[in-house]
Amino acid sequence: MSGRSAAWLAGGSVAAYVVLATVGLTLELRAPEVQLPGDEESLGALDVAFGVVLLVFTLVGALVASKRPSHPVGGSCSRSAC
Repeated sequence: MSGRSAAWLAGGSVAAYVVLATVGLTLELRAPEVQLPGDEESLGALDVAFGVVLLVFTLVGALVASKRPSHPVGGSCSRSAC
């Protein structure tokens, strides 16, 4: 894969993650309250922290994939969040 196409693919995976995370959090906030056993709150700090960690993981993977397209870590990191 060329460096240019790897950069586009990595950027696309970051954009896809941002869109999917935004839609998911919006739906979770707007959904009627459904309480599951042991679930005290609908959107907690753990949900937000998990989303931020996945975003950072995807961004690092995109940077590695765009700079070194042949390195397998960049592709796997950028695709793992989706």
